[in-house]
Amino acid sequence: MTAEEGETLDSGWIVMAGGVTEASPLAAGISVRNTVEGLGSVGFKVVE
Repeated sequence: MTAEEGETLDSGWIVMAGGVTEASPLAAGISVRNTVEGLGSVGFKVVE
């Protein structure tokens, strides 16, 4: 995806990837929850 956007990565850069695929929009009724070991959990539900 980086190359598709004409971007480059230079040696020594730190890359923090959130996912391998592009983000998709959330629809009403979808629930999302993320748990990080030793830190806790957070979640939400899309209502509109």
